[in-house]
Amino acid sequence: MISTENGTIVLAPNEGAAVEILSPFSFKTSASGRTIYSDDLLAADADCKADLTALQTKQAADASAFNVSLASVSAQCKADLDARDAERIAAQAALEKQYQADLAVLEEKQAATASQLLTLVAYMQRLTASCATGQYETKAPTLSSSRECKALTQACSGMNYERVPPTKTSDRACAPISGPCAGDSWEVFPPSPFADRRCQELTACTSLEYQSKAPTASSDRTCTTTTLCVLGKTYQTQAPTATANRICAAVRGACPAGDKETPPTLTSDRVCVSPSGCAAGIRFAKKINDKMWLCSSGAVGAKGYVGMGKVRQ
Repeated sequence: MISTENGTIVLAPNEGAAVEILSPFSFKTSASGRTIYSDDLLAADADCKADLTALQTKQAADASAFNVSLASVSAQCKADLDARDAERIAAQAALEKQYQADLAVLEEKQAATASQLLTLVAYMQRLTASCATGQYETKAPTLSSSRECKALTQACSGMNYERVPPTKTSDRACAPISGPCAGDSWEVFPPSPFADRRCQELTACTSLEYQSKAPTASSDRTCTTTTLCVLGKTYQTQAPTATANRICAAVRGACPAGDKETPPTLTSDRVCVSPSGCAAGIRFAKKINDKMWLCSSGAVGAKGYVGMGKVRQ
């Protein structure tokens, strides 16, 4: 190996190589077999040092440029990172602000809901709390006010009755009991603590009815249809009155042959007259003279005359 130190040639043969000194200014190595002169070595060393210096200078320049570029890139990166950090911080601040605003609105709504709930609970409590016994409600509860109650009027007594019963929202009302029913009416219902006396006009019988039951202070008169006689079957034996029915009797049968008949009417029976002048039903007659007969209702041959008839002309 050949090197120079401060312009002096130093021979350091490689391991296994032989160096032959030819003169003070040249030598030869067995490795290359070439003769080397000291001037050439010095020149080559100088060139090498110059190249080394240039290389070092260039490296220094490149390093400086690299450092400048690196610094520029670092500065740009830092600026970008700072800008992104600023944007991130601003975005977080905006989100935080919006969150706080939304939270405030939610809390306000929750507070309003809680207040409404408390108001509703209070209303329900007022709504379920009824008036005490002996009271009635004069004003219903609202969301902002309680129920108002008032004492009921005392129970009606004496000559009064309860005309309107009390309710949860109204008072009882008392009224005087009506006087006795007039003469043309009767008492349907007597008065009580909860009802007035009730009178009703007496029933008036029509011309085809008669009063079968007289009225009293607590009962109506009873009217019954007057019986009608049937012409040819029955006839009136007693005329009807305002308080008595008509009485009808059966019309007697047909007259015996040869008797003169007077037909029945609604108010008279059939009349039969025999040739002797005796009335129908006479079974025995005794002639007194040409103009007079004794009439008997007995059987033929019986005695005891009941009347006298005139011989018909």
